[in-house]
Order: sequence, then structure tokens, then C-alpha cells
Amino acid sequence: MSEKIKILALASQKAANDSGFIAYLMKKYLEIENISEQEVRSTLRCSEENYYKLNLCRIPDIHAKDFVLRLNKISQYTNSSAIELNKIIKRANSILRLSGSDIEQHNYLIAARDKQNKDKR
Repeated sequence: MSEKIKILALASQKAANDSGFIAYLMKKYLEIENISEQEVRSTLRCSEENYYKLNLCRIPDIHAKDFVLRLNKISQYTNSSAIELNKIIKRANSILRLSGSDIEQHNYLIAARDKQNKDKR
């Protein structure tokens, strides 16, 4: 494992504790599905480095008008399958919503912040 991948992996582990990052959803998804990171990387068709980069991206709000655009940008940046990433994000969001997680509230706050920042420009 290269030094760069080690740093990305550590950052990804830290981001997994923040419900604003894909790492958080991915951690929950791995637990829900009882699968390994290697299996998810295979499904997403991305390298180990790109998997960790993906985990460090902010979760796009699934209710936002630009969800698909954001999803595609993340997918392009991480060289991963947008279709599979979409499935993972929506499945994990659904499960977390049913379990009473605060991720939905967090996503709304992110969307509000993004809108406010956009309006300032």
C-alpha cells in the first residue's frame, strides 16, 4: 500500500464518523449488506485509491434537483460506476431513514447551506 493510499484510508476512516461524507454511508452500507470493501470496489469498478477518494466526497442530497449532476461529477472524479453509486447511496439512505438516523436532517442542512452559498455568488 502506497503512502498516498494510507493517508486517504486514514482520512476516509475519520470521515466515516461524519454523516456528511460518503464514507459514513459506505460504512453503514457495508454493515447493512455484510460485505467487504473489496466487494464494493468491485461493484463500483474503481481502484482502492479512487474508493477512498469517493469516501471523502460529500453526500449529494438525493432530493436535490441537481442530484444526478452531482452524482455524475463524483463518479467521474473517482472513476466509479454512477449507476452502482446511485444504488448504494439510495439504499443506505433508505435504511438509515427507516432506522431513525439523522442523515436526512443533515442532508437538508447541507442543501440549505449550498443554496445559501450559491445565492451569495
